[in-house]
Amino acid sequence: MLSKDVDAYYDKWFGGVISRDNYKHTVEVDAHNRGNLTGDIIEVTYTNLSRSSYKGKKISKIIATFSNVTQDNISPYSISFAIYSNPYYGFWYWQSSEITVNYKFYDENNHLISFDNTDNSWITIGSLNSGKGRYESAKLNSSGRVYGFKDSSVTIHNGNTLYSDKANDIGSRIGDNWQTTYSSDVTSNYSWGTNDWDKGLDDPHAYYGAGIFKVNGNDLSITYGTKRAVFVNPGTWATISTTIPKSSSGIVPPTVHYHHTNVALG
Repeated sequence: MLSKDVDAYYDKWFGGVISRDNYKHTVEVDAHNRGNLTGDIIEVTYTNLSRSSYKGKKISKIIATFSNVTQDNISPYSISFAIYSNPYYGFWYWQSSEITVNYKFYDENNHLISFDNTDNSWITIGSLNSGKGRYESAKLNSSGRVYGFKDSSVTIHNGNTLYSDKANDIGSRIGDNWQTTYSSDVTSNYSWGTNDWDKGLDDPHAYYGAGIFKVNGNDLSITYGTKRAVFVNPGTWATISTTIPKSSSGIVPPTVHYHHTNVALG
């Protein structure tokens, strides 16, 4: 724990789309008071990563530092967030409009890994929901480039930020302005039908709410954000992965073939 302005609780249970077993060993962080949290808040070390490698070397450890959490001005409640023990499942954050996470990756000899911006240094940002009065975003702060998937609703803004400015969320009218709200959920008509795309990156339509970072250097810094027009759905699930969504979507540009990615977190 790096901040005196929060309390942390270990092994708490949270509901959501991930099964109960994967919520075990979650760390919850709660702010003492309403308002921004500045500076480094908490550092989390992930170890014993059994399926992680980069250029043939095992990734044995990831250190993630959570910092600079901005209070959502619409929310009357104080900031909180919860971090899974498995980095693949990411974290949840509530009552906040921005949170920054800096990741460092280490090999099996505990050496800091420096990504070299080749075709195997890709990080996918998934589950970027938009609609019903809110949208979710991810901004690349560290060195690298940002790309979109072909036919995705998520596009690049200001050169380094991914989000959809049109509704893509289940229960919204697809293509509406993200600020549009409804008295009740409506039927979402996607190009493939009415099935939700936001079920993880294994879903064939996951690309529709995703984008991708091509990273280089020895750290990865991302600011996750949620913008709200009204006080609705105060929680956001944020994930990173090196799994490229399985579809014919491709990446614009360049075209990436799935077997080129050889990093797998988790």
